[in-house]
Amino acid sequence: MKIEITRELYQLAKAETKKNAATQTWFGDWSSCLFSLNLYKIACKALRVEGMKDNEVLRTFFTDEAIQALSLAPNRYWLWRLIEESIISDDKSTDKIGERAVKEAIRTVRNGVIRCCNLSKPLDTLTREEACYWLACGVIVVKTDGQTISIVSNPIFKRS
Repeated sequence: MKIEITRELYQLAKAETKKNAATQTWFGDWSSCLFSLNLYKIACKALRVEGMKDNEVLRTFFTDEAIQALSLAPNRYWLWRLIEESIISDDKSTDKIGERAVKEAIRTVRNGVIRCCNLSKPLDTLTREEACYWLACGVIVVKTDGQTISIVSNPIFKRS
C-alpha cells in the first residue's frame, strides 16, 4: 500500500475511532453496515477505480485472513480501533495489511487493559465496581435485542 494511502487510512481510522467512541460499550454488528464514504473514496483512490461493491472495500486494504480477525470487533468503535492499531503494527512488506498485524493490534489493545483487569476472571464473579470498570474499558459490552439486555465479553478480550 502506498504511504499516502496508508496515511489517509490511518487518519480516517483515528477520526472514526473518536467519532464512534460512544458506542465502545455496546454490542452492535458492523459487518452489514455501510462503511464511511471516506473509506470508500480512499479504497477507490488506492485501486484507481471510480466505484466498487461494499464487500470489496475492506479487501482493498486487508487480506481475507486479516478481515476474519477484524470480525472479532463487537462494534464500529472496536473495528476502527483495530484498523488504527493494525496500520501501526503492519510491517508494510505487502500491499495489504495481513492477519499478523491485526492479531498484533488485538494484543496491543488487550495489553492496554491487562494491568487493570484480570481477564481470566469469570464475568459472574465480578463485583459491581469491577463490572462498571470493565464496561468502561470495553472489556465487556452491553447487548440488547430490544427486549432483553445482557452483558457479554468483548471478543477482543477473550482468551484465545
